[in-house]
Amino acid sequence: MNYILPKSQIGSKTSWIRQCPRWMQKIYIFIERFWKSIKQEYIYINPPNGGKELYDGIEEYIRFYSHERSHQSLDRKTPAEVFYGRKVEYKKTKYLTTLV
Repeated sequence: MNYILPKSQIGSKTSWIRQCPRWMQKIYIFIERFWKSIKQEYIYINPPNGGKELYDGIEEYIRFYSHERSHQSLDRKTPAEVFYGRKVEYKKTKYLTTLV
């Protein structure tokens, strides 16, 4: 399948999304939501001073997002709990779950 847009539609997210298969649209929504969360809950609050600090911070945030942060769409379970089918013990991060 070819998803190249005509020049008139470049820059318009909705036109691109509508041309994709339904399964790709759902994935795009989840990815956009994740990046919105990581920007609002980590990057804007803790601006990194370099690439290594950014990498380490994002790695820690992803661990928090997957193992500690409950998600409304998952009935207040973490993604790890849903994936593994049980509560998974993992090293706690520096983020407070009460802030989210």
